[in-house]
Amino acid sequence: MNRKHTVEEYRRIISSVRKKLPDATIFTDIIVGFTDETEEQFENTRKVMEEMKFNMAYIAKYSPRPGAVSSKWADNIPVETKKLRLQILTDELKRHSLEYNTSLIDKKIKVLVTGLDRKPGYLSGITEGRIIIRFKSGDNSLIGRFMHILITSVAEFAAEGRLVSEIKPELVKS
Repeated sequence: MNRKHTVEEYRRIISSVRKKLPDATIFTDIIVGFTDETEEQFENTRKVMEEMKFNMAYIAKYSPRPGAVSSKWADNIPVETKKLRLQILTDELKRHSLEYNTSLIDKKIKVLVTGLDRKPGYLSGITEGRIIIRFKSGDNSLIGRFMHILITSVAEFAAEGRLVSEIKPELVKS
């Protein structure tokens, strides 16, 4: 796909980020089933995903895009293979995300309240690492403000908690 970086360079970057920001969340984009992708190449991607333990990944099945150089190449990976590879990586991602989120239980986390949650009587927001957090509150005036939330339960890509306190604007680091 004409990427200029190597896995080793990527590994060094991730290592550096984790050394300086141990609580950082790491995201990536992955395309499965790119033209001529072999089982070995796919397995290497899976191994990197296992090693890096991404908090989130945007995983997509390759499909030719008009105007892209690759649109001239054969789309020669069967759809069923692409679906299977996508599911394997998604399952891997779910495991890592849940593992990380579980480490947040009983911790007080800074959350930017972004709006009403789909669960009635709850608001939701995001952490600095873009993890979705919901908490019970009917106070819509909290939207747009930073709050401390004590994490009480987690899911694969989100968490739930209890409102602890507001973080005063002068205490919010930019």
